[in-house]
Amino acid sequence: MTRSGAQGSDLPIPAPQALEAPVLALVGRTVEWEYLTRAWLAGRRGPPRCLLVSGVAGIGKTRLVEEFVAAAGGVRTGWGAAVADAGAPAMWPWIRAVRGLPGPLGGLEIRPRVTD
Repeated sequence: MTRSGAQGSDLPIPAPQALEAPVLALVGRTVEWEYLTRAWLAGRRGPPRCLLVSGVAGIGKTRLVEEFVAAAGGVRTGWGAAVADAGAPAMWPWIRAVRGLPGPLGGLEIRPRVTD
């Protein structure tokens, strides 16, 4: 089974395994929960996965990921968020997410590359 990614690439994903659903239902998030579950299982069985959860403000992205991380018993999770600041460095949300990862990547030094 595959699911087309935003760039048109296919992500092979195994059949979902039951994960305990949150106590308070995540309304309208069944498809997203299943996709997170399949990607998590695929990452446990093969190469690691990097998922980006995006959308407009206030639709429940943070709660979805927090609930999933709790149900999965902990997942290496880096958090980054866009800021409305013209002075923010390029790729700032990604820099914050990688620096926030536990383990060997957590202390990664990311320096801007200056070219002419």
